[in-house]
Amino acid sequence: MFSSNRLIGVAVMLFIITVWAMVWPISKALPGGAFGEPVGSIYNGLNVLFTALAFGGVIITLLFQAEEAKHSRR
Repeated sequence: MFSSNRLIGVAVMLFIITVWAMVWPISKALPGGAFGEPVGSIYNGLNVLFTALAFGGVIITLLFQAEEAKHSRR
């Protein structure tokens, strides 16, 4: 049904989104001076999310390219 690379890709994306979602409650528990910029800036949080998702996309692309290279050698 699903290849192992596809399952790994889905797992990577879910892990990234989960870690990103956990940052907000953790940052509220920290003291106010723990960060140089305000925590409430929505653009910084979105920037981190999209950067992490792009990095996850690169990892998934590398996995799919490795699988295609194996298929082309056969």
